[in-house]
Amino acid sequence: MSKYDVQNLQVVLGDHNLKKAGETRGKVAKHAVKRVIRHKRFDSTSLWNDVAILTLDKAVKRRNNIQPICLADSRDDFAGDIVEVSSKPT
Repeated sequence: MSKYDVQNLQVVLGDHNLKKAGETRGKVAKHAVKRVIRHKRFDSTSLWNDVAILTLDKAVKRRNNIQPICLADSRDDFAGDIVEVSSKPT
């Protein structure tokens, strides 16, 4: 991403479908992005390692529809478990 792209990047929190108005229960929050740290092995052709850390312009206020995600403990073992994976739409 160029510096221009980062300056124009906006994060919308608390919304479930950006293309459909009125389906969200609760107030959404919009934040500008101050900094983007991409994965050092990101490949723009294959999109392998398509993950980044975003630093927002201000703190996020928790609401009913805006909550932190829970990450697994490094000692957890999920071998053999059935899991559900979600991702951004393509």
